[in-house]
Amino acid sequence: MYSSSDEFTIRPITSIEAFLQLSDVWDELISPQTPYRPFLCFDWFKTWLNHFLTADQLSILLLFRNHDIVAIAPFILRDDRFKGIKVRKLELIGNIYSPIRSLLIHDTEFYKSGNILPIILRFLAQQNTCWDIIELSPIPEESRHFGLLNDSLNQIPYKNSQFVCFTNWYLDNIDYSSSTFFSNLSKNMKRNIKRTKRNAEKAGELKFRMLSKPEEVSQNIKTYFSVYARSWKKEEEVGPHFHMDLTRLAAQKGWLRLGFVYLGDVPIVTGFALVCEDIAYFSKNAYDQAYRELGAGTIWMSEMIKYVVDVDKVHVIDFLRGDEPYKRRWLKHHRERRGFLIFNNTWKGNLLSHLDQHVIPALNRSHLFRETKSLVAKKFFRRNAP
Repeated sequence: MYSSSDEFTIRPITSIEAFLQLSDVWDELISPQTPYRPFLCFDWFKTWLNHFLTADQLSILLLFRNHDIVAIAPFILRDDRFKGIKVRKLELIGNIYSPIRSLLIHDTEFYKSGNILPIILRFLAQQNTCWDIIELSPIPEESRHFGLLNDSLNQIPYKNSQFVCFTNWYLDNIDYSSSTFFSNLSKNMKRNIKRTKRNAEKAGELKFRMLSKPEEVSQNIKTYFSVYARSWKKEEEVGPHFHMDLTRLAAQKGWLRLGFVYLGDVPIVTGFALVCEDIAYFSKNAYDQAYRELGAGTIWMSEMIKYVVDVDKVHVIDFLRGDEPYKRRWLKHHRERRGFLIFNNTWKGNLLSHLDQHVIPALNRSHLFRETKSLVAKKFFRRNAP
């Protein structure tokens, strides 16, 4: 137990057994109105850790104010590489399947004081031989957590930097029907949807089916993965069974919207969204490559949007991670997910900070370096192309 004052203490959690005792207090720190609640709740982390913890070390920090837990810093400690150098990195729990990562902080006046991160970092300073870098990412730039972290980094004697993780496309203030949604799309997009549906219907009868109940998901989850296996997406190397457990969890909580488009009796495209507190988070989708020319993905998306807007009455549609071209054709707004790097005050931490803030930016400004990197990348791609 670490005490920063008579009022605040920190207790680290390093075992799964101790983590499993945190269910109630964990979810109490997340208000019902918290955006991305499905990806911050205890059961999400429990499912994630079950698939991905492997050789990493759990390092969850509980911050107490007197005897009450007012914040949780859900870290893992892992071996990684930074700019080609082996490092010990402390990072918020998550991976490519996590649209955001965050500290969990009780919404009190203490929260607004901005003291949380300095208290946690003072604790980590006592453990300064166990980590080289702390990575806090991806953090929503619009969230109050982002401002808290940004302000707190100015209060601590650690070198740090900020970086862009990825783009998030979304549409908010939806207080209208799906017909209005589609009428607000560009003329080209509206024509494309009509043309796609018309051409697909020439190939056979189109049917859309939405599943949300746990028993429906259990009966049809194999169909979802059979379509995924026939899609353009390769078999996932990172936790290929994670989404099977995620869909079951989401169905149990009433969040899941698993949609299928059938051509006759053949499922040709599928994917799901999580609907929670009037927000629809669109996640995994895939279509059968054999029906690519039918524009199956466009048909699925239009049906999913129609459902979540007209039936679920969502006010926000969120496409989560990535800047793929199709996303901007459906949704109007985008924002960034950013990250912070904190470098330890050791010789290795100082070296990594210098590389990150001075050496690499200088090399990237060099025309010769950019050309060489491009040539190497092209040769590597040709050598590994199928």
